Formats: sequence, structure tokens, C-alpha cells
Amino acid sequence: MHATLTAPSALAGTALEDPAVPAVPAAARTGAVDTDRLLLDHRHALALLLLEIAGLRDQVRDGRAHDPVENMTWRLKSAASIEAKARRKGIPLDDDALRRDMQDLAGLRVVCAFLSDLREVRDAVLALPELALLEERDYTARPKASGYRSLHLVVGVPVRGAGQVTVEIQLRTVAMDFWACLEHRLAYRHHAPAPVPVAATLRRAAGVTAALDLAMDRLWSRTAAPTPTPALAAPRGA
Repeated sequence: MHATLTAPSALAGTALEDPAVPAVPAAARTGAVDTDRLLLDHRHALALLLLEIAGLRDQVRDGRAHDPVENMTWRLKSAASIEAKARRKGIPLDDDALRRDMQDLAGLRVVCAFLSDLREVRDAVLALPELALLEERDYTARPKASGYRSLHLVVGVPVRGAGQVTVEIQLRTVAMDFWACLEHRLAYRHHAPAPVPVAATLRRAAGVTAALDLAMDRLWSRTAAPTPTPALAAPRGA
């Protein structure tokens, strides 16, 4: 049974894309959905997850110079986007269905320098005793047709009073993140699928970034200090 953590009241000092849970007019609440409560629970889950990852990073900073995490960004869906996606995907507008079927209400993106860092962070996150792995999608081993590469983890975070709250974690290298950010701008700048020549060029560019990731990871492995350094590991116990 997972331990239940107490969430901080706010994500102070973070770069949250939606810095406050949006206020939702009563008229925007459909059926049994209290969007304020739904977003607050997911905000708390993000806060707890960020605290856990910060603890992991502090461990390695004490023992070595290299932090495996370059940067992190996170977001909460707005009430309007929740309703729009629910209608588009045919998800009933009720609390249980949204919590069960909409896995990206809260999202965390962790960017690492090297492929080996990405795997290390993945293993450490999944070793956290409080978290439950619900789904893993490895687009680094099996890229999407577009060329997109990333490692997605859907985890359940225990939040007091809400049970297990779902958060989607995206793990990327710097190269993967560079490609994904520019692909999004190029492919969707006109709110339509990219023209065939553009899509083909993006796929070739994805191959280049994949080769660059492998080359840089090999170079990092060859030039790493020979002395043992502490591994990133999840703390055990309360």
C-alpha cells in the first residue's frame, strides 16, 4: 500500500505554466465535475512529484558534479481544454471518468543531457515507493511515424483526500526536446498537418538528432571520470 504524502499549499518558486489553478465559473461545471477540485488535486500531485525529484537531484549533487536533469517544465490543463478534449475523445464529463481516462490533466517534462541520464532518471522515478506506474510508452526505442522520440511514464501519485492522482511524465534528452519543440511549431503553425515535404524533412532531422544523442552519450561515457560516483536512487522508507 502506498504512503500518502501531504501536498504543499502552493508551488512557490516554480515555473508552472499555469501558476494558479484557474477559477472556473459555476456555469462551466458540467454534471458531477467540480473542475476547481479536479485541478487542485492534480496540482498537489505535481507538487509532490516535484519534491520527490528535487530530493533525488539533491542526492547526486552531494556526490558528483553532474546533475542528470537539465531542466523541468510542467503544466495543468485549463478547464476549457479539459472539456474540449473530453468531448473530442468521447469521455463522459464526470469526475470519475475524467480522472480515469484523461491521463494528461497534469504533465511534467524532464529534460536530460544524455541518453544514459534519461534512463537513470526513469529508473529512479519508478523506484520511488510512493508512486505507481500505470503505463510506459517508450518512443525512444519505437519513435512515432513523425520521428518524435521521448519516454512517457503515466504514474499514480497518492494525494490526501483524493486517492491516486494521475500525472504524465515526459523524459527527453536536450536533442529530443529541441526537435519536438521546433517540430510542433513547423508542423502545426497553420493548425493543420504538415505538408508532405515538411514532414519528410522533419523525419530526417529526427534521425540526425537520434544519431547525435548516441554519439554524445558514447563520448560522455568515454570521458567520464573513472572513480565511482553515487547513483541516482530513490530513498526508501518514511
